Amino acid sequence: MTIDTFSSQDYRARLDELAHGHAGIRRILDETGYPPFWERPAGFEGLVRIILEQQVSLSSAFSVYRKLKTALPELSPGAVGKLTDEGLRSFGITRQKARYIRILSEEIREGRLDLNALEALPDPEVKKQLTAITGIGPWTADIYLLMGLHRADIFPVGDLALRNAMKGAGFARPDDDHPTLEKKARVFSPHRSLFSFLLWHWYIRTHNIKLPG
Repeated sequence: MTIDTFSSQDYRARLDELAHGHAGIRRILDETGYPPFWERPAGFEGLVRIILEQQVSLSSAFSVYRKLKTALPELSPGAVGKLTDEGLRSFGITRQKARYIRILSEEIREGRLDLNALEALPDPEVKKQLTAITGIGPWTADIYLLMGLHRADIFPVGDLALRNAMKGAGFARPDDDHPTLEKKARVFSPHRSLFSFLLWHWYIRTHNIKLPG
């Protein structure tokens, strides 16, 4: 089984390939330039950061993540397991997300989840295993697949900015629902991850959003 991934070395060439067959992609690429190579660390630290990013601004999530990393330079399941709930919340983590992070650390420490093993599994199986963990829904699993494992054909339809960008950039209608957006995004398979990157980049540029870090 071959697992298709992209990297910082080849993602621009892949975007060029995508643009060659789609005038809309070429237009956005010419307008905005190449997106940054966004990534999150593969493994526990990356998943924790994505959990912190659930339903909040990236700036807010990064502020909490930076405080956590300052206190725990080695952000590992074992290190988190030594903290009390109050200890986690002292970094600005909400009660709910502190619970999610603690559950994730327990699942890994007790051997029910092997993040290293996910790298050899197909996308649906990775998503199945991750979403079985309390606090990890489809959006979190998709972002981990895309930015942590750099899988090439991921479209995180649960992301509000991505949906708005797809509509605003002319790839969908304003009233399109989630299933319709997913169907329209299939046109860009097997490069939906880079389609997502380009849409986010367009959204950030057109809305003058400043990213943290």
